[in-house]
Amino acid sequence: MKALFLAAEPGGATTLGPVAARLPGAPVYASSRAAPGFAEFGVRARVLPDPSGPEKGMGVVRDLLERHRPDVLVGSLLGPPETSLDRAAARVLSGLPTRHLAVLDSWMHLDLRFDRRDGRFVHLPDIVALPDGFVFQEMVDLGFPAERLAVTGHPFFDDIAPHPRSGVGSRPRRLGFLLQPLAGLVEAGHVPHPGYTETEAVRLFFEALELAGEQLPEVEILLREHPRRDSRYEIPAAFRSRVRVSREGGGWEFTRGLDAVAGMSGTLLVYSFLAGQPTVVCQPGLTQTPDPNILTRFGMTPNADTAGRLARELTAALTDPAYQLDETARKARDRFPLDGGNCGRILALMEDGRVRR
Repeated sequence: MKALFLAAEPGGATTLGPVAARLPGAPVYASSRAAPGFAEFGVRARVLPDPSGPEKGMGVVRDLLERHRPDVLVGSLLGPPETSLDRAAARVLSGLPTRHLAVLDSWMHLDLRFDRRDGRFVHLPDIVALPDGFVFQEMVDLGFPAERLAVTGHPFFDDIAPHPRSGVGSRPRRLGFLLQPLAGLVEAGHVPHPGYTETEAVRLFFEALELAGEQLPEVEILLREHPRRDSRYEIPAAFRSRVRVSREGGGWEFTRGLDAVAGMSGTLLVYSFLAGQPTVVCQPGLTQTPDPNILTRFGMTPNADTAGRLARELTAALTDPAYQLDETARKARDRFPLDGGNCGRILALMEDGRVRR
């Protein structure tokens, strides 16, 4: 089997990197944003420039197919429809004998990841590998043909291990907030407005910290910028000396160093919850349906959408050693394939293209 990997966005590297690492020698191509993520898995990605439009992107994909003549192209499902190499691959491969396996990177905006014509999905990959049964049912409900869907588990789940928690008395504790560039993405028309942006979420985060006051242990506050673009937010003057903003290294590497993780709807929140890290969701003023965060969409964690609720959740996350280790949380984690075989199932799909039920 000759495989070719293609990733347009950083999430594609996290999704495809574990699989590519298990298939040494297969060519890997990525945008400049995604390429560093592959290095975290020991995989070298060749950098491609972002195409200026759909035709340019399709031309890049055709050149790769001509150069490598793969049996299967493995990609993710990310990026703007006009300039995403992932979308370009789906358009070029539609109807060609080269198989197209797309690995879904997350649980957000499922209906925006595929082209539509007259209300129907078009240019579909031969198979879409899904992280869990939750998404399978949602995709079917959206009208996606079930015969093209396979629940494999997210490849990165194979690299998630239970997170050892430090003792409650440890000083200082590390609390992180995962930023997203929602304001810019909404303005550019890439995602619908969820009812809030990172500006409001960060403001509520600091309000909650102030409200919690002495209930919180001594804490180091870290904000994590998205690798693709800057977020828009303000750090209150009273907190500026206590806050560090990070963009270096991988997102998961950053998150693993935290005692508690807070954020809006990013995939890293799901990883953290599955690893048993105290994970807090904050989506103030959420109006989007379905809820873009699967943790709150399916009742695995509450949406701490007021200062009071968020203060209580952050306090519990940093002081209660049993936080999110209860039976409800355990059963929620059991709904996800965490048996270490997710990459193997992806490789099997790449080999023979057969969806097994």
